[in-house]
Amino acid sequence: MRTTISRFLLLMLLGCAVVLPPCSAQTDDAGDSTEQTTTKGKKAKKAKKAKKTDDAAEDEASDDKAAEPEKKNAFVAAFKSIKSLGGKLNAKAKYYIYLESASWCGPCKKIMPDIVKEYKGMRKAGVEIILVGHDKTDAEVKAYLKSHHAKFPAVCSSGPAASKLPSYSQASGIPHATWMDVEGNVFLSGHGADVLKWQEIIKQKQDQEAAGDNGPIKY
Repeated sequence: MRTTISRFLLLMLLGCAVVLPPCSAQTDDAGDSTEQTTTKGKKAKKAKKAKKTDDAAEDEASDDKAAEPEKKNAFVAAFKSIKSLGGKLNAKAKYYIYLESASWCGPCKKIMPDIVKEYKGMRKAGVEIILVGHDKTDAEVKAYLKSHHAKFPAVCSSGPAASKLPSYSQASGIPHATWMDVEGNVFLSGHGADVLKWQEIIKQKQDQEAAGDNGPIKY
């Protein structure tokens, strides 16, 4: 009888030894699952926080952009009441040049063919030439343009149209070039032949603007 009871107790103990390991394994699995859930939760919170930061940065950039005042094109406004003696004004230009020239001026006529060749590229790049002709009449200015196949807009310096040009002040000598931004702010004034160096002049102006300086350039 005692032997039977001893065997029974032994079998019960062995049964627990067999059953206990799976119970322990289940506990470990549950722990791993809880840890994974916690890790995923932390990652999700970090991702959400990062998105909020990015959204806030985008909103701030948009606000800064919206805060920048749009520049008004003074030349478009002026040519609403000015009848061009030549081509049509490029309303989308970013820079404008007054080229003071005349048919009776030797140096003017010498550089005009090269300027006409450059004009197409200048216009595409957002640079517009406005000829201010120093001939006596509108007809003579038109004839001067026609003789060089020039297509840029033009006015006669002695006519009423010249007085309507933004920031225009008649030069003491020709050929002369006055360089301006869309608002009519002069950033360079010099010899008319400088128009042929328009690419490096405009690049210098753009670099200066990118640095936050909208004043005249030293060229």
